[in-house]
Amino acid sequence: MTATIRFEEKKMREILFRGKRIDNLDNGEWVEGNLFIPDEGHDAPTEICMGTDIVRITYAIDPDTISEFTGLYDANGKRIFEGDVVLAVYRNGRGKKANKYIGVIAYGEILEGDSRHTGFHITFKCHVRKSILWWCETKNTYLKVIGNKWDNPELLDER
Repeated sequence: MTATIRFEEKKMREILFRGKRIDNLDNGEWVEGNLFIPDEGHDAPTEICMGTDIVRITYAIDPDTISEFTGLYDANGKRIFEGDVVLAVYRNGRGKKANKYIGVIAYGEILEGDSRHTGFHITFKCHVRKSILWWCETKNTYLKVIGNKWDNPELLDER
C-alpha cells in the first residue's frame, strides 16, 4: 500500500516597499519597488529600485517614509502599506448599523486577549490595536485606504 501526498501550491507574499522621492524634482512622488539601504559609513541615499535585472530605475527616497506592503488589499483593490490611514467599517450582525473607525497601519507586537503576536495591525485613536487580518477575514467588515500619515496627518486628528 502506498500513500499519496498532495502538495498544494502556496503563493508567496509579495515583498514590496514604498517611499517618497527626494531628488532634484522634489515633487514628493511615491514610488514602489525593492528597498536598498546603504551600509553604515557609505554616503549613498536610501533607494527604491523598480524594474528587472536588465532595466532598473532607482529613486532616492526619504528614509522616514519607508513603508512595507502588508500583502493585503482594501475594498477597492488598493494595496495597503504601513503608514496608511484606513477607514475600518464594521456592521453588526443584522447589517443595519455600520460602525466606522479611522486608524493607521503599523507593524509590531500586539496583545489581543490572551494572545500576543507580531504583525501588521491597525492602531485606533483609543490606542486599541487590532490585527489587520481580523478586519480582512471577518464577515461584515471592510477596510478602505483614505490616505497616509505623511501626506494626510489631519486624518489622524479625526479618529
